[in-house]
Amino acid sequence: MNRRKTRKKGLLKSITTMILLLSLIFQLTNLGTFVHANSIDGTESISTEITTDSEETIESDYQEKSEIIEESTSIETTEDSSDSIVEESKEIENTIDTESITENNDKVQAETEGRDISSMFPSAKIINSVKFYLNGSEVDSEINATTDDVLKVVYNWSIPNSILNTDELKEGDYIEIDQPQGISPIVSSGSLGDYGSFSFVDGKLRLTFNSKIETDENIEGTVEFTQTIKTYTETGKKEIIVPISGEEEKIIINVKPKGGSSISKTTSGITNDNKVLWEVSVNTEMNEIQAGATVEDILPNGLTLDNIKIYEQEIDLNGNVIRRGKEATGVSIEDSTIIFDGTQGNKSYIIIYETSFDEEVIPADGGELRFENIAEFTNGDQPIEARATAKRTYEKFVIKSDSRENSESWGHIYDWSIRFNNNSKKLPAGVWVQDEMPVNSDSTIIRESIKVYTADGKELDSSYYTITHENDRNFRVTFNEEIDFKVEIKYQTKFNGIISSGDDRLTFKNNVTTSEGFESEGIGRITEQGLSKWVSAINYDTREVTWTIEVNRAMYYMENWSLVDTFSVGQTYVDNSFEISEFEKDEYDLLLKDDGFEISLKAPTSKRFSIRYKTKFEPFELPTKNGISQVINVASHKWIDENGNEHEATRGASHDIKSEFVIDSNKSGSYNARTKEITWRVITNYRQEKLVDASIVDTIQVPQEYVTGSAKLVEVSINPDGSITFGDEVLNADIKEPNGADKTVVVNLPEGSIKTYALIFNTSLKDHVIKNPYVNKALYTNDGREQEITARVSVANEGNHLEKQSKLKETNRITWELMINKSQSTIKDLVIEDNPSNNQIINKDSIKIYNAIAANDNSGNFNKGDEADIDFEIDLVMDNDTGEQTLTIKFNDDIHTSYIIEYVSDIIPTNDTGSESITNSVKLTGSGTEMIETETEIDEVVITSGGTGQGETTTITFEKVDSENTDLKLSGVKLELWSTRNGQKNVKLREGITDENGRVSFGGLRTETDYLLFETLAGEGYTISEELLNGMNIKITKNTEAGTIIQVANELSMISFRKVASNNNQGLENAEFNIKKGNKYYAGLDNNREVIWEESETKALVFRSDSDGLVVIRGLDEGEYKIVEIKAPEGYERVEEEILFNVVRNENGTLGLSEEIADIVNHRIEKISISISKIWDDENNQEE
Repeated sequence: MNRRKTRKKGLLKSITTMILLLSLIFQLTNLGTFVHANSIDGTESISTEITTDSEETIESDYQEKSEIIEESTSIETTEDSSDSIVEESKEIENTIDTESITENNDKVQAETEGRDISSMFPSAKIINSVKFYLNGSEVDSEINATTDDVLKVVYNWSIPNSILNTDELKEGDYIEIDQPQGISPIVSSGSLGDYGSFSFVDGKLRLTFNSKIETDENIEGTVEFTQTIKTYTETGKKEIIVPISGEEEKIIINVKPKGGSSISKTTSGITNDNKVLWEVSVNTEMNEIQAGATVEDILPNGLTLDNIKIYEQEIDLNGNVIRRGKEATGVSIEDSTIIFDGTQGNKSYIIIYETSFDEEVIPADGGELRFENIAEFTNGDQPIEARATAKRTYEKFVIKSDSRENSESWGHIYDWSIRFNNNSKKLPAGVWVQDEMPVNSDSTIIRESIKVYTADGKELDSSYYTITHENDRNFRVTFNEEIDFKVEIKYQTKFNGIISSGDDRLTFKNNVTTSEGFESEGIGRITEQGLSKWVSAINYDTREVTWTIEVNRAMYYMENWSLVDTFSVGQTYVDNSFEISEFEKDEYDLLLKDDGFEISLKAPTSKRFSIRYKTKFEPFELPTKNGISQVINVASHKWIDENGNEHEATRGASHDIKSEFVIDSNKSGSYNARTKEITWRVITNYRQEKLVDASIVDTIQVPQEYVTGSAKLVEVSINPDGSITFGDEVLNADIKEPNGADKTVVVNLPEGSIKTYALIFNTSLKDHVIKNPYVNKALYTNDGREQEITARVSVANEGNHLEKQSKLKETNRITWELMINKSQSTIKDLVIEDNPSNNQIINKDSIKIYNAIAANDNSGNFNKGDEADIDFEIDLVMDNDTGEQTLTIKFNDDIHTSYIIEYVSDIIPTNDTGSESITNSVKLTGSGTEMIETETEIDEVVITSGGTGQGETTTITFEKVDSENTDLKLSGVKLELWSTRNGQKNVKLREGITDENGRVSFGGLRTETDYLLFETLAGEGYTISEELLNGMNIKITKNTEAGTIIQVANELSMISFRKVASNNNQGLENAEFNIKKGNKYYAGLDNNREVIWEESETKALVFRSDSDGLVVIRGLDEGEYKIVEIKAPEGYERVEEEILFNVVRNENGTLGLSEEIADIVNHRIEKISISISKIWDDENNQEE
């Protein structure tokens, strides 16, 4: 509401200004100043007149009586006084009181920057109250909230009329209070509707008011902001304190976890010292604990309760325990029951029960020990139960291991161990452990090897025990002192016979017994140590295998020893590769054969010795096993022992050969996502045979295209482990590239060469839809043998044409990212269609398309590049009834690579919760070597803030009419409706063009909301008003009915020019004009307010200049026009030249002149007086 408009404004400022002016006046003593003073009733009156070079006169009366001052001032100037003013200007500068002016300027500057209203009016209450809302519902005092909830804080403010009516407030003044404690506003600023803005800066909330506080009354509003509960990192009670006008408003938020439980129970298990620790966690869901609530723990038989401890515990937002807190208060303990006194609130607690048990409970010879415990929490309702089980499997009292061959010793030495008192029971002195080898095992105890160790591997002092033997197969360890710990007895045995395959002594059982009556059994395994064989090395470059044979590890006495070694097919002996340890050449006989060798010793031996030799293999001749080629060798030896007994043994060994050496070729491929090319490699002649009429023929499969000039032949080196190294390119290689319908690459390999070669070439997937897999086949031929080899390549992201994700979420805004064509296919007629939910508005100006740079490999990774230089069209259509948008991006060029599309959506709140769920559905269509269509949908939640009220939605109809005839409806007018933020336009919500009835409707608009209406295109002959140009305020309230029609008027365009006299540039009245457009004349406006154009000059409308020489023409639309003067003012010459001017539509939609029309000048008609004398032609100068 406007305050009294007739009220004199700024009185104090006016008085201040006049005092300064009077000070100036009294100092102008040398400027022709006239002062008159008289006294009336004791009042001194001063009158002053100053002459200046302006067209004003200053008259000032100063009266002073009591404390009342009244002033009036006028300025009057004549032309001849200007010189004196100029001459005395320097003197004025020297005599003005600069100090007082400086003080006044400082005051004005301070007022311009805004003042704190609280300092000006200390007793005024601007912030009246604060309210809290959880998920849109008002709450107070104390509330429960979870991570999914949204808290909103709303300040209610008002400026009392008593302050407004003082005329002290002005634009920029503000009110400032401390920011709330315990909550961090997400927004940094917002709007106060029509009256200014608010901001959170440096811990303060400031409300800054605009110029409306200088004129309006009953000013009030709200400030609001939101915070999600998940902003807190921990649960529990959070106190929010909001200072308002010297007071405080408080609210307690009990932040509850999303998960949690009433009670849960765990155990640390059974410890070595026979203890069990139980932990009962109570109220992790953080409900209120009532007085008398109890936790009862029912211990199972066999357990003794030693201690109870109770602590508070902190809970995270998911109901998980973060950390243990301080010891609990307000609880009592009766036996094993905990009783709460009700002062705990909604805290969570952990109760620790320390229990123990006696050794007798432990199973004597091992097995499971189990304790099941039940705890019950009763908090006003039925008790809730939690269970936990502590269990432990105890080892057997004594455990005997199986034997292990001692790898560091020769001659059948075996290691054994016995683990005793495995459950650390307290055993008296005199307990013993006894071990005995079977009689038929031919094994004896190595007495000096017996050692006793503790569980941590430390050798036990021999004073703790005594070792006794009944024979070489037996020992007993007796403990001289009480023990309560585990021990391990380690010892060795020696096998004293000769072992061969099928011997009954290869395995045997060994028992251990104890004084406590417990037994354990171990298995003894004797290994054959007469003969072993293995492959010790393979060299693929030379195709050689190194074999090793070990003989007589057990160091038996051997007489007439001989060995036969047989090679598998495809192997031959490598000359001079045979080696034997321990013997010279004259001590053995060696016979080499085609398929192996034979060797025999000339004398008996007890030595351990080895044989090493090499074979060369031909991969394609080797035997196979499960489809894999192998080199296989078998060795058999015979000998006689010292008792004349014969012995024999056979051992074999094998090694798999890499397949490429078997088929003599290999093929592979790799994809480069950046070039969209596959590099194929065909490697041949792995066996390094002589090449005879050898060639590689590679057939390129569709849709691949051969990359011209890419084929090359490269020499290859084979490494001993079978890997390869590419070498030099073969110059002038005989390569035939594909040509036309012939899709083969052919290379003739160098005749007679024994080298390995690789054919390398590239194929391209450009201009195709990328789709896995890509297969190529090659045929390798050498000396009449053919081998077909196949390779396939899979491309990362194949078939991936569209991905969408949210890149950045801000308050009231989200940035979307579309990943287009990750497969890097060639796609024609590509169209992206995005359909966002109607609570978001896509910002068309934010739409950007960037190059997506693929990694230079087949990893499928991309980096964002520069903005793409590509031709595309954007069509953003709004459904004005629902507010739903459809974004269509059409690529006008075929695409061959990947792109990233980014754009911003502004979120339009549809509720009071402070958060919005939004969805986007995006679809990609296109064509190429096949039709492409893919679609994806994504959901997000965005935090919102701002706005002082919420309501339902409605539909508003705007009707455009003529300003002078509201029955005349205007079609073709483009209107835009925007949301507001900080009083300025924020997001364009709707746009449309009026129909034949001058109407356009916008639906789905929230009530109790401020909008701005803009006109961006007026109808023909009409211009746009300043209000619609800058935004007309539209307020939709909850009482606004759906379909409400709001009339918005447009004025006809108006252009003008002046008619002036040449001598003094004064306006000339009654000049007459016609307006022409082409060959037609302006003939007025019809009933639809449209200009009538006639070809006949007689029908033209005559425009006459007014007393100021002004001519006004209405309704002209864009175009070129001419002014024709048809009659000059009386006494003036008519301007015969037609004057050209142009009417244009400006960028903001208004109509105006491209250039101002210069004044049309008329010259006065000059009257000349001529005197004439007539002389008669006669002598008297007389008429006859």
